[in-house]
Amino acid sequence: MHKLLLFVVLSLFCQYDYAVRLELPKHSGNATALRAHLDDVFKKKRGTYPVRTRHLDEEGHPKYTNRLLLEDSPYLLQHAHNPVNWYSWGAEAFEKARREDKPVFLSIGYSTCHWCHVMEAESFDDESVAALLNKHFIAIKVDREQRPDIDEIYMTGVQLITGHGGWPMSNFLTADGKPFYAGTYFPKDRFTRLLRQVVGIWTTQRKKVLESAEQISNQISLHTSAIAGASQIDHQVIKDGVAQLLANYDNENGGFGGRPKFPNETRLMLLLDAYRRDDNRSALAAVEKTLEKMALGGIYDQIAGGFHRYSVDEHWLVPHFEKMLYNQAQLTRVYGTAFALTNKPLFRRILEQTLDYVLRDMRHEGGAFFSATDADSEGEEGLFFVWTVAQLREQLTDKEADLAIDLYAVTSRGNFEGRNILNLPIAIDAYADAHATDELELLGRIDAIRTKLYLHREKRVHPIRDEKIISSWNGMMISSLVAAAEILDRSDYLQAALNAGEYLWQHSWSDQEGLRRIILNNQVSTQGVLEDYSYFSEACLYLFDATGNDRWLARTRRMVAKMIDLFWDDEQGGFYIGVPKAGEPMITRPKSPMDGAIASGNSVALGVLVKLLQRTGELGYKTKIVAMIDAFSGLIKANPTGLTYMLLGVDEYMRGSTQAQQFSANGHIKVNTRVKVSGQIVDFEIELRIDPNWHINAHNVKQKGLVPTRVMVTDKKWQIQEMSYPDGESMQMAFQQTTMQLYTGTTVITGRLKAEAMVDTLLPLMLELQACNEKLCLPPEQLEFRLPVWKRGTM
Repeated sequence: MHKLLLFVVLSLFCQYDYAVRLELPKHSGNATALRAHLDDVFKKKRGTYPVRTRHLDEEGHPKYTNRLLLEDSPYLLQHAHNPVNWYSWGAEAFEKARREDKPVFLSIGYSTCHWCHVMEAESFDDESVAALLNKHFIAIKVDREQRPDIDEIYMTGVQLITGHGGWPMSNFLTADGKPFYAGTYFPKDRFTRLLRQVVGIWTTQRKKVLESAEQISNQISLHTSAIAGASQIDHQVIKDGVAQLLANYDNENGGFGGRPKFPNETRLMLLLDAYRRDDNRSALAAVEKTLEKMALGGIYDQIAGGFHRYSVDEHWLVPHFEKMLYNQAQLTRVYGTAFALTNKPLFRRILEQTLDYVLRDMRHEGGAFFSATDADSEGEEGLFFVWTVAQLREQLTDKEADLAIDLYAVTSRGNFEGRNILNLPIAIDAYADAHATDELELLGRIDAIRTKLYLHREKRVHPIRDEKIISSWNGMMISSLVAAAEILDRSDYLQAALNAGEYLWQHSWSDQEGLRRIILNNQVSTQGVLEDYSYFSEACLYLFDATGNDRWLARTRRMVAKMIDLFWDDEQGGFYIGVPKAGEPMITRPKSPMDGAIASGNSVALGVLVKLLQRTGELGYKTKIVAMIDAFSGLIKANPTGLTYMLLGVDEYMRGSTQAQQFSANGHIKVNTRVKVSGQIVDFEIELRIDPNWHINAHNVKQKGLVPTRVMVTDKKWQIQEMSYPDGESMQMAFQQTTMQLYTGTTVITGRLKAEAMVDTLLPLMLELQACNEKLCLPPEQLEFRLPVWKRGTM
């Protein structure tokens, strides 16, 4: 489809160049009242944000100031002193475009985007380009991190027109917001020619422009509405998705596809789930190799920990140097799950180093987390992160420097613009073997080197840190901290998650206004969108599971009720991404479930609803789950690899959980499992915490028609050597004339198993029970657990 649209668009531009007279505005806000207001705001804001412009007066003040000074977005403030007469997204700009009969130039980016900075310096801070924009266009800037709903609409347009996307995003719109041409980064000369061409076709070929805009807008609406024919969804669809991922897997370097190479965390999560549920060892091997290659490459910050956004090459060596909170959150979840399933020390080390980086360098004093750090410092991409041989020798002892230079493959020539991105050509354990060195002793030496280099690096000019606190990204970071706390038995990680969750709730939520998306400088702004509600709800469920504190469950239910009220599509099912504001020319209301850099809000919302159903048994959640799966079934069937996080939710709804902690009896019973390995012997423990006024039948229940509590092993490779059930409590129930043997309160079942041959594997246990209270008995339930056991240790 994008080729057809590209033909339509290019037909407007072919062999067309339009000469215009460039006029430099004396001031981008030339109305006296506006200029006075901007001057007053600048005096108040001065020193609270970095002034980015080369146009300064004799006193060092910026020559130009535009309406973006009135915004609180770090990205928009970066452009507040461009000579371009920028507007923020809203009714004012589009009304002016209609009144003056001008096209709109819409630029979308974010504060830590390297190519956004390049286009700013080349074009938006250039007086000749600004004169062209100001005379013939209404120029609008949008921070995609503030308005992901707008970004979703126009990024879809860019992808339809060009076949690819990225930031900065450059769009040309009609006054009702419909795009007729779009792209990403344009060098100055090409951008100037493009602006002249647009002026020409707007003046002389208006009818074709409007027809093109209508056609593109219709296609955007079609793609973002997520409407597709209904399909039958079963486990085979999920298996097909896994198979497609493995077919696109890079066997040499890990990851998927060629360059540039992104982590694609949700795809890795699905592969790990395929191993846990179905013992798909090819899926596990693909994840293991990907995580190992990333951990050794330049995409991982070998000094401070944490991951850069993506690699420009297929080997994970040269990153795009910005660090995003969402990458840290998603990758720590993946590394944590991989460690839980494999017990590989590398995965634990990367998990802890990355979380320690986030807690040390990305945390607000209130406990929440900042959004990102820039790729650039001192005007150069990556300068903060790279090293020369001389710099290493200056900071380290000769012995340390020799090791660092050899270990990290540092050369005088360098691997990035004459300097070196530190990376590990071979893994540390292999390096220790090759040099006949004890691995633990080598790791100690490496940690000493990392500490010295980190302390020195801290003295460098830092990349800008975007200190926005974004609700959705904080939600996923909280969830990952809770998961890591459970896997590693780290109470400090759980406390960090609790602190962040409480801060976000107290500052971002109100029952009247719902959830806000942004906190910056302790000021709350921007109405939350679907992803904010879904990710923070997921985080609150993680906190509920970890602490047992009903407060977190109650908060989840309040947020989900608001989420349904604001975003639910009553006609088609599924959730819209956002709520249009009055006066905004929203050409469509998107609700795409496709995963991108993060899992979609719809995908996370489905998982939240499934977990709420498991913990509460409320049929209203089940109704929404079924409607969502029906609404997106056609897309799931057609493109399962584009909805990998949604597949996780679908599978959990259809087949239940396999995790070590589960819920039964509509949340009235919480079950925790633990295993301990010694050679071929595995001891397990199943703890059931039963709510007051509820009970389950004991193992030795005698009454006919009642289901006893029992544990089964569903794989013949395991032999049961011992199974110990507690004695039941003798109780008389109203519906039984005889005394019954029941479990109440906290009950523990233990057992001992022997494997035929001990290998790293999954222990499949099945717990069968039937829960009752004084008035009713629920249907019998079976909970399936697939618990990792390793020949190398205990869990």
